[in-house]
Amino acid sequence: MANKLKKIAPRFRAPKSPGRDGLMPDKGKKDGSCNRTACQRPLRGKRQYYMRDYMVQDGRLYYCEPCEREFTRWDRIDRPGEELRCTLDPTTADGAAQ
Repeated sequence: MANKLKKIAPRFRAPKSPGRDGLMPDKGKKDGSCNRTACQRPLRGKRQYYMRDYMVQDGRLYYCEPCEREFTRWDRIDRPGEELRCTLDPTTADGAAQ
């Protein structure tokens, strides 16, 4: 019985909760939580979009699809003709992270 529980236990992880600062510990990470502070939706198993993190070489910050749509809408209004900031992570294009 104990061995069976060990095998299935990883599938039943408790949801992460915000820290004292109100931020999820996995905020902005792939398969973590959306990087937009007002959102922080879970990303695992969903399409994920990223923006370059200019503070880290080759860094990426990940966002959910609803937030990507808002960023893209804003880019088209405020930055016409410029490259859109959000890019679909191709490993999550079917909605399931690889």
